[in-house]
Amino acid sequence: MLHIFFRLAASIAFAQDIEPSFISPTPDQQINKQTVHAILGAVCEGEVNGESCSKCPNSEQAGPWSFSSLILGHFSSPQSEEALAAVGTCYYWGNANPLGLLLAKRDGKWTKLEEILAFDPHQCMPRKFRSGREFLICESYEYNRVGERIYALSTLVVENGQTRFHNLFLAADTTRACIVEGKSQQAEVKNVEFRDLNGDGLEDISITATYGSFQMTERRREQCEAAQNDSPQTNGKPSKPYPRPPAVKTYKIDLLFDGNRFTPTPESRAAVAIFHWDR
Repeated sequence: MLHIFFRLAASIAFAQDIEPSFISPTPDQQINKQTVHAILGAVCEGEVNGESCSKCPNSEQAGPWSFSSLILGHFSSPQSEEALAAVGTCYYWGNANPLGLLLAKRDGKWTKLEEILAFDPHQCMPRKFRSGREFLICESYEYNRVGERIYALSTLVVENGQTRFHNLFLAADTTRACIVEGKSQQAEVKNVEFRDLNGDGLEDISITATYGSFQMTERRREQCEAAQNDSPQTNGKPSKPYPRPPAVKTYKIDLLFDGNRFTPTPESRAAVAIFHWDR
């Protein structure tokens, strides 16, 4: 089964932006070559040569490829064996989206359960539920062709042989989406901290983010379109400014982890409602 994580088809407006990352890259696990070879053999649709495969999964795209990142864990249960992998050099949808894989070891053999578009476990951190079952906390940036940019902080769990993503926090910047009707917003994450906030010994999440909004009037739409039309002539960095909110405020959102789920603190609920965004 193919699962789409996030579309990364970058719009021209954001093509030159350098996005901050708040999750430390997952350190490479010490995985023996025999295990890597067994997992590779379960997904390789061509010929295996050492730690590489000659053909990209589910594609006519030629290889060779090898795993660019690989995480082993107990994602279905505390005793299960699964792997989340990124297929290096194999991309889809105009070479913009990497491919991720979910595999499981069943009856002593590795098997592929799912393909996940635009997913790389290197952008995730493994954590544990109180039960001992593992999950991932991941971050990503989505760009769509109308000019919206969305930062997402999410959890990934494995249920019934499939990945499930749950958004913990979204920050959407729609100020460069000239077709937006009504309110346009500029939301940006400034910092994400992972630490115990309430003294219970469990790691929580503290997010600092800014937010401002304005109505996309006809005058602002003309300003937006002028900046958008200027982008191709200036390598994605228009000399004409996009419309911006008249005021931007900073908010703190704290999410407490009880061993099973993350929940906003009472003091953070009003801020969570401000950042709520419907696609």
